[in-house]
Amino acid sequence: MTHGSEKASASADRRPALAKLGRPKLHRVAPRERLFERLDDLRQRPIVWISGPPGAGKTTLTASYVASRRIAATWYQLDRADADPGTFFYYLARSRAPSRSRTRTELPPFTPEYMADLGAFSRRFFRELFARLPAASCLVLDNFQEVESARTFQAVFSEALDAVPEGRNVFVL
Repeated sequence: MTHGSEKASASADRRPALAKLGRPKLHRVAPRERLFERLDDLRQRPIVWISGPPGAGKTTLTASYVASRRIAATWYQLDRADADPGTFFYYLARSRAPSRSRTRTELPPFTPEYMADLGAFSRRFFRELFARLPAASCLVLDNFQEVESARTFQAVFSEALDAVPEGRNVFVL
């Protein structure tokens, strides 16, 4: 017999992923082994920053690397709306982050009272997010330039980077 919450969880897992939360689909991408080896080395650190002009191939490189190395990844396409912490936490909580456990617990919801101590909420949120990710997985924040100048996002981002545990990475593109 299936309980109502199990049915809801099963149907939630079948819903289509939002484009902002999905790894880009790639077609006919040449493997870049020299760059992949460099990324392998960089993954010894918690943060991998990939910078370049628009169209340089940052997203393609990272998506093809993640696919080639079969890395469990949570992909998040940032846009200007993510400068608002409520928007950012709402969508990141709905990402299909790979989980170490079969039971999927909800990440803490961001509500207006948390604006008074955004840092504390961010620390809690990212600790819980990273705790549920399997070893050797990564969080990819694509299009960082869209939010990098927003002061509130900088506070959230700083806490995210401080929370990255050993064996996991944040890729910033």
